[in-house]
Amino acid sequence: MRLPRSNRLAVAAVLGAFACGGDSTQPLGPPDHLVKTAGDQQSWYFNNPLPLPYTVTVLDASNRPVPGVSVNWSPLIGSDGSFSSNPSVTNSSGVATTLHTLGTATVYVVNVMVAGVPTLQFTANASAPGTAVPVTVSNFLFTPKDTAVQTGGTVTWTWNSGTTFHNVVYTGGPTPLPANSPDQAGTSTFSTTFTTVGKYTYHCTFHQTQMTGSITVVH
Repeated sequence: MRLPRSNRLAVAAVLGAFACGGDSTQPLGPPDHLVKTAGDQQSWYFNNPLPLPYTVTVLDASNRPVPGVSVNWSPLIGSDGSFSSNPSVTNSSGVATTLHTLGTATVYVVNVMVAGVPTLQFTANASAPGTAVPVTVSNFLFTPKDTAVQTGGTVTWTWNSGTTFHNVVYTGGPTPLPANSPDQAGTSTFSTTFTTVGKYTYHCTFHQTQMTGSITVVH
């Protein structure tokens, strides 16, 4: 079947545009813009590295990643922290990262700069970690499921489980792991004081599927 001339011209135009835009043999252009990939707007604790690195992708005008680009991280607000790498250099996927260790400021704003490209900003907030952290054991859940405590601080689990028995058994973290709780019910309590920085995981051996939790110990 032969298309009408107007339809043939339209199809030819679309195919031509696709060929031009999709030609991977064209050389990469210079950096044109930055895209945030991960790490923005985190809230964490004084004098500790953020859980996630700041991550950006450097793209050319055709949205193709540009490797080998120097990326600078410059504090605008909160200058008492540090970066794991500064500048960073984009990898083969055009991605650059750095891990921000916070200081004692409560608000941080970081400019991300590449020569000739509009600046991006990452923000973070900081507060003091808890030293006496409560966790409730009730309704077949640890609440909060994931929490943090300062080194030397104590986490206390309080049972509110009626006649149903639960326990706190550590499954991972810096060794040696802390002592586990006894099997308890009613309104019992159990406490652990943490002295080593790291992430500890635990569960209830009676209800391992739904009753899991973690404690992140920070400076």
